[in-house]
Parts: sequence; C-alpha cells; structure tokens
Amino acid sequence: MITEEAIWEHLHQLRDPMFGEPLSVIDVGLIHTVHVSGTKVHVTILMFNRGRVLIDAAASPIRQHLLQLEAVSDASVEVLWDPEWSADRLSPRARQVIGFTEDDPPEGSMHVRAETSADPDAEPFDVRQLDAEPVQLGPGSQLVTDLPRERFAQWWGGWRYYQHLTVTESRGIRRAREPVHAD
Repeated sequence: MITEEAIWEHLHQLRDPMFGEPLSVIDVGLIHTVHVSGTKVHVTILMFNRGRVLIDAAASPIRQHLLQLEAVSDASVEVLWDPEWSADRLSPRARQVIGFTEDDPPEGSMHVRAETSADPDAEPFDVRQLDAEPVQLGPGSQLVTDLPRERFAQWWGGWRYYQHLTVTESRGIRRAREPVHAD
C-alpha cells in the first residue's frame, strides 16, 4: 500500500514544466494536497494563473508520473483556483533559483539588474518575421466573432467560470483523449 508521504517524495522528482531544472512541482508550490485511498491517488494543484489555458500541460505529467509507481492504479489531478497560488508557496530552493533575495517579502518583489538605461530612441533589436505566408481561410469559414454566442456561452471567457477541474487517468487504459471533468 502506498502512503501520502511516498507520493510527496515521488513528486519531488518531477520537474516543473514551467520553471524546469532544477525545480520540482513541489518546489514551486504547484501541489496543494495529496490523498491516497488504496491504490487510487488524488492530487490537487494550484495553477499560477487562470490565463493558463493549457491546464493539462501541468496535470498530465503529474498523472503519468504517479502511474509509474506500481502501487498506483488510478491517478487524478484536480485543478483549483481557490485558494490562489502565490509566491509564498515557493520553497527556499525555488526562491533562490528564481532570484529572490533574503530581504524580499514572501510575495516577492521586482529586481532590476541593468547597469545602464536603454535608449528610448534606439531601434528594436528583436524583430520577428513570419517564415511563410499567413494562413488563408476558405470561403466557407466563419469568423469566431460571427458564431452564435449562446451556443458557446459555457466556454466563453475560458476557465474563469470553473471553480475546479478534475482529470483522472487509470493504469492500462489507452488514452484517446484527455479524460476531463469540469464543474
């Protein structure tokens, strides 16, 4: 039988997809709670912001990482926005890697490390060019702004309307699509 402590320790090995090496999902405060019931593991995570529409970019690696454990048959990840993630969830190691100083408040502060000011009249040095022609929509295409709003009301405005989102994955089941349930 697997324990919650073993799950926390296992998640320390999973690198955070946003911050990467050397920080884990635990270091950046992404994991909120862990609950184990037999061979089923339920993890709640706090997203950094509601604007992150690729929620499964955080949830799927966690589920897959948990399913690597022999004792885990089902892994579900629930995304919460309440309580809100804040920088005070960062571990001391994460604060050091990201660049927090000892004098910073828990929520952090802005640090400017430039030695000289930029010339406001200077030409931009980072110019991006499109490598191909822009995509042209066919004559049968419809603009998103022309779609009937009432048909898409439940999705309009993105994830901000959901209090939580749970994704569950079981060992041995082939993934055709991500199993998502939104409330």
